[in-house]
Amino acid sequence: MHILVLNCAHVAAQDDVALAGGQTNDTLFRSALTRHAADVRTFTLNTADRERLPQGLGLADFDGAVISGSPMSVYEDRPEVLDQVALAKDIFDRGMPTFGSCYGLQ
Repeated sequence: MHILVLNCAHVAAQDDVALAGGQTNDTLFRSALTRHAADVRTFTLNTADRERLPQGLGLADFDGAVISGSPMSVYEDRPEVLDQVALAKDIFDRGMPTFGSCYGLQ
């Protein structure tokens, strides 16, 4: 099983969490997923920093998605937010099983 993890918080903010002893979004979700299925593979896309899937990899390559929390709001008119909302819509339109946490539930 291959799960796409959308990290919706800026990497710099996630680095601050790690320096304070916390878990980053991708580490937290990867750990939770592998507790339930040891063969789960994850790919983290840092959407808050406007990362795109690498060439040759598309949404069809994933069995599901996790949309993480974020300090931003889906209602903000910012390029990174608009990109994340568009990607979430694409995931939903495909009928891909999805778990959303906090920001991902807005």
